[in-house]
Amino acid sequence: MNEQKVMKRENGLRTVVFFVVASALFVAGANMAYAFGGPGGEKSMERRVERMAEKLDLSDSQRNQFKQIHEENRAEGRALHDAMHKNRQALRSLDPSAKDYSKQVARLASEKAELTRQMVIHRSEVRAEVHAMLTPEQQEKARQMKMDRKGKRFADGSGGEGRGHCK
Repeated sequence: MNEQKVMKRENGLRTVVFFVVASALFVAGANMAYAFGGPGGEKSMERRVERMAEKLDLSDSQRNQFKQIHEENRAEGRALHDAMHKNRQALRSLDPSAKDYSKQVARLASEKAELTRQMVIHRSEVRAEVHAMLTPEQQEKARQMKMDRKGKRFADGSGGEGRGHCK
């Protein structure tokens, strides 16, 4: 009887850990795709710089500042990306039949959560640096462009902010 309770508890823990890890992987993947411009990495960043420069009418000085901000932060972003990849590989290589499987998963899930936190903070700091170099008019235009993108993304009624189509 006692053994059944232990098994139930272990199964419940595995389920919780699985969902924590799955959620962390989803968030991390979305963050990485956004932070690194998705497929193409550096070339995508260059295209993004050019689009932003055109739409916001950035001066040559601002273009250079923008590129410098991204260059200065690229190494940290790449290190976080590599650490996330290493964590994901470690998670995939775990043996579910190992006695300490749940502990290993929990440790890697905690590590993934910390890496995700660091990546979100890193992206936010870069975004704040870029925002600070813009004029008030450019900041407003950037805000409007963001709102327009959100509108296009959900124009088909597939959802809005939050889950469950809540706005």
